[in-house]
Amino acid sequence: MKQILLLFSLLCPVSLFSQLNETFSGTEVTSDHPWEGDISLFSVHPSGYLQFISPEGEAGEASLYIPITYGDDMMWEIDVMLDFKTSNTNYLRIHVYSSDNTAYFIQAGSNTGQVSFRSLKGSTAYSHIKGRELFGDGASSFVRIRLTLEKNSVWTLYTLKAGETTFHTEGSYKSDIRSTGQGGYFSLLCRYIKGRVTYCYMDNITVVPYLTGPSLPEDPLPEDPLPEDPEPEDPEPSMVEQGEIIFNELLPNPYTGGSEYIELYNRSGRPLSLKGLAIATRKQDQSVSTAYPLSSILSPVEAGRYVLLTKGKAGVASFYDLRSPDVLYELKLPVLANTLSTLLLFRLHDGTVIDEISYASKWHASSIKDQKGVALERIDPDLPTQDAANWTSAAQSAGYGTPGYLNSQFRNVEEGESTGFDPPLLTENGDYLMPYHLDQAGYVCNAYLYNTSGNRVAEIANNELLGQSGQRQWNGNAFNGNRLQTGIYILFIELYHTNGKKKQYKTTFLMK
Repeated sequence: MKQILLLFSLLCPVSLFSQLNETFSGTEVTSDHPWEGDISLFSVHPSGYLQFISPEGEAGEASLYIPITYGDDMMWEIDVMLDFKTSNTNYLRIHVYSSDNTAYFIQAGSNTGQVSFRSLKGSTAYSHIKGRELFGDGASSFVRIRLTLEKNSVWTLYTLKAGETTFHTEGSYKSDIRSTGQGGYFSLLCRYIKGRVTYCYMDNITVVPYLTGPSLPEDPLPEDPLPEDPEPEDPEPSMVEQGEIIFNELLPNPYTGGSEYIELYNRSGRPLSLKGLAIATRKQDQSVSTAYPLSSILSPVEAGRYVLLTKGKAGVASFYDLRSPDVLYELKLPVLANTLSTLLLFRLHDGTVIDEISYASKWHASSIKDQKGVALERIDPDLPTQDAANWTSAAQSAGYGTPGYLNSQFRNVEEGESTGFDPPLLTENGDYLMPYHLDQAGYVCNAYLYNTSGNRVAEIANNELLGQSGQRQWNGNAFNGNRLQTGIYILFIELYHTNGKKKQYKTTFLMK
């Protein structure tokens, strides 16, 4: 890969008087330049380029930024490869300039895979140059992107694909910028969604004074768009449609001292507001009980993100891992019956039901004898809400609940993907971790360790409900509580499912 980037660099020389020339030649992101931001989410690939791989099962943004000096004539260049199918919520933004409350940036990726030059003034986005669709096929795509600014007024966007020998002019745009005479920040922002792993690769980042360049077009360039006629980017929708926000996890029977909770999930591809929605229960005569509005939740729910609703934050935080406290809201809610009930999420102004679930305690896994404190998790957000087979108990390894983040029983196996247990891995504290990835949720696990004489010497799991993927931890101790001696052992794992399916795994490993 680095050889390809080098070839492009030779084809496209830039000024030697660079204020930023980043090739990521060191082992750390900050080896050559003082980048700031989400440093831990980025890394330098062994081949010598910056890489970002989105956290699995999460949605959000990750960015790096570095100060630069502004000038009347400037040029920005960067090599970009996006190894994923882009969308309006899954892309790379390269912020180059800020002036008068307006941020100017290049966007690589959209629903059509375009490369474009845009600006953001306040909360309104404008599209100025729409380029070629270079990032839309979901395959590895390498492009060199160049943006120039001439006389603090004229922007021109160029691209160069692998195999091309000259830059392609995507278009030009004229704006009036007041130069501060100082500078701002150059930044890279990767936006990613939950249902798709995002692989962004960047290299050969250059910011230089723009000395020479192709002649400008003779036709008049477009002026700044009028504020009343912008091209908004991904505007927030006016209302939520059926099935866009769904019930994803329920805790009707909390621990003593705990609180019930309801988890909602935005399965659409756009940010959605909850202001016009309410939750209620349905009575036996099918009428709707008291409505509990969600109008106090002011922030929109991003695509692929969660909202956790409870009557008592402390009653959730005391018993479960809260990985995203910002999605937890305390408000008035209907009482959730332990055995069975029907919940509705609906629009207040017209009564349209967005999602509805009639849950029952019998949906829990049969291995769960005491349901107190055990949440019901949805397995697949794309299968019907009311399908009982699409719900089961949260895994024991996840603390019997995953409020506000990816369900432990989330179905995430692609067709043809291998499943099973990996060999035990020794951690720094002396424990062993056994990662696993199964073909479906709801397996109960028994795991034992035998010595080479065939004697059972340790029990790792006893009728333990597993998630579809995760890792089982073991402290390395035998039945008597003492640590096993160094040597070769046999790990035997049995899995049983309520549908009658059985699996067995056996492997040998060296215990240190």
